Amino acid sequence: MTTPPRLTAERTPSSCHCSNVRSSVSEGRWDTLRRRVYRRYGSRCAICAGVGAGHPVEAHEVWEFDEAERVQRLAGMMALCPDCHEVKHYGRALRLGRGDRVTAHLARVNGWSEAEVEAHLGDAAEVWRRRELIEDWALDLAGLAEYGVVPPPPMDPVARHATPGAVRLRARRDQQIARERGLPG
Repeated sequence: MTTPPRLTAERTPSSCHCSNVRSSVSEGRWDTLRRRVYRRYGSRCAICAGVGAGHPVEAHEVWEFDEAERVQRLAGMMALCPDCHEVKHYGRALRLGRGDRVTAHLARVNGWSEAEVEAHLGDAAEVWRRRELIEDWALDLAGLAEYGVVPPPPMDPVARHATPGAVRLRARRDQQIARERGLPG
């Protein structure tokens, strides 16, 4: 039996972008929550034990996708260094032209060859393509209770994208992508 990889690339369906924990709680609650996650992991990456240069770690949401029920469910949160976090958001890294950098980090952390990285990315892409066909994911944040946060009720696909936080995150994301691509924001 092979050992599971320490680090995996994940791609969230585009219909789930900018609708997550951060967009569903107040900015103050998000700051409290992410700091709890950092403390839980000793402000070190849960995967490689490293830290970033600009800031040590970032809060990463771990999701389960129930394709039959069309539910994106929060399974937990973890502290990740910026490099591991970027691997987790592989699709975003590709859009920003950082695919080579993140695949090198993925290989280094897992001790993989180029062929093993390509096989993993191919498997991840297949899962993403299948989930992309589902456009109406509901959002279940009941997992927030583990972090001392009263979760909002499950949100249907329309409600999840109408929260003020989701609108704010989409605007920030679009501005950041424009800046990183050198476009006027």
